[in-house]
Amino acid sequence: MIISCPSCSARYAVDESKIGPRGRTVKCAKCGHTWTQTAPPPEETAAAPAREEPRPAPRASREDAVSDSEIRDFRASLDAA
Repeated sequence: MIISCPSCSARYAVDESKIGPRGRTVKCAKCGHTWTQTAPPPEETAAAPAREEPRPAPRASREDAVSDSEIRDFRASLDAA
């Protein structure tokens, strides 16, 4: 979790397990201000939903494949144009 000093706005990344369910007194390393940091709300501590892995693109089937003769005919039509 990210906590911010209410005095100087310095920000710190803190393991939320170090704060505990009842909060904790913390001290800013930049300005020396101390404050009681409250525990994050339960919805913030819930694990983020797992992201679904992207699926690979479907492979072309034999019907979708272009034959060598179709490629030759296409090239010939380009040359004729």
